[in-house]
Amino acid sequence: MDKKHRNSEETYEKSVERHERQKMRRDRRRKKHENKYTARHQLLRLPILVLLAAAGMFAPKLLSSCPQQTERIYSRAIYPVISRVLGAASSIFPFSVAEVLIISVATLLAVTLVVRLFKLVFSKLLKRKHNRMRFYSCLISLGMFAGAMLNLFYALWGINHYRMPAASLLGLSDELERVNSAKSEFIAAAETGDNRASSDIYTEMLASTCEKIAAAAAENRSRLREDENGVFIADDKNSENSALSAVFKSVQTAYSALGSQNELFGNPVFSAKSVHFSNMLSRLDISGIYIPYTAEANVNTEQPALLLFASAAHETAHYFGFAREDEANFIAYYVSGFSNDPALRYSCEMLALMQCMNRLASVDEKLFYSVRERFFTPAMIRDLADYSRWTEQYKNDPLGSANNKINDAYLKHNGQTAGVNSYNDVAELLIAFEMRK
Repeated sequence: MDKKHRNSEETYEKSVERHERQKMRRDRRRKKHENKYTARHQLLRLPILVLLAAAGMFAPKLLSSCPQQTERIYSRAIYPVISRVLGAASSIFPFSVAEVLIISVATLLAVTLVVRLFKLVFSKLLKRKHNRMRFYSCLISLGMFAGAMLNLFYALWGINHYRMPAASLLGLSDELERVNSAKSEFIAAAETGDNRASSDIYTEMLASTCEKIAAAAAENRSRLREDENGVFIADDKNSENSALSAVFKSVQTAYSALGSQNELFGNPVFSAKSVHFSNMLSRLDISGIYIPYTAEANVNTEQPALLLFASAAHETAHYFGFAREDEANFIAYYVSGFSNDPALRYSCEMLALMQCMNRLASVDEKLFYSVRERFFTPAMIRDLADYSRWTEQYKNDPLGSANNKINDAYLKHNGQTAGVNSYNDVAELLIAFEMRK
């Protein structure tokens, strides 16, 4: 009995010790959890938030002074591997992975913030201070998440803003220098009121480029299908989905052909993706968007066919590391020359033409109307009118105005000093390209 009694006592003591150890561990965990929501702990997290924000905002700009090294180390060596891996992974899915992730993350963050705010407002006396700290902790966590995503944005793609200019990479430097010199003379003459013939060289270059592109667009337009209103359509006879697949396949094929001749485009090219909530992109005044986190070229498929192909080509140019908007517009036009699809060629030519004509209108309005009258066919004018009717629906949407301001600030921060007007800076690249041809 004594032995049994001793064993029973030992078992009881071990059970008590085990219970005490478990209680101590629970207390430590509870204490650690409570310490997370003290003012001291939150203050210690603030420097991390500041460092993440500062690194994301200013560290990439340091690369602006060394574009050759950025080109060699990042844009030619590191980035192609990143885009190839991410693009291959996201291409497994027929839908936009980026769209799903953005909606999911945005919903999760919004719900978290609302729950924390609700607890802050409606919590009762005893835990009010604790819940306030939880809310502040939530805000700091959201800030740290945003800072981490900003740094990841530059690591995955954004550094390409500071690579070598596309003109240098595509052998257009000399021609572009002549164009910019003529443009500078024109601007100087306009400011001083000097009407010397040399100041008209830029205008002549611009008008000549508009005429060449318009003539090519007119030829391709004559080979395309129309709807009952005489407007260009890319619709397949079978279904809308197959039509979009044909659009994206055409762009993919053109880039593959270009890649076989130019190592800058040697990476495997993946199909652009249609955005399910394209109406929201329309309201935001976005025709397409490249998402570096998934290496996907996302396209607003609500827009008319006129610039649908061009939007896919533009966003795919971003996939190849050309971050500047004027360069992506130029490459959309450039790659169309490697396609046998008249619809793709026409769409990209019309994008280039619209931007060149916008520049010509600001330089010489009378010449603008002259080129339009002589080179624009009735079919081209119908397509432009249809596109204008579509954009007019969203002209005064506050979401579009807000997004344009954000985009303007983003572009200026990343060295595109003209902001949203940098899209039209493609005119000089187009002139240089036509000169070389």
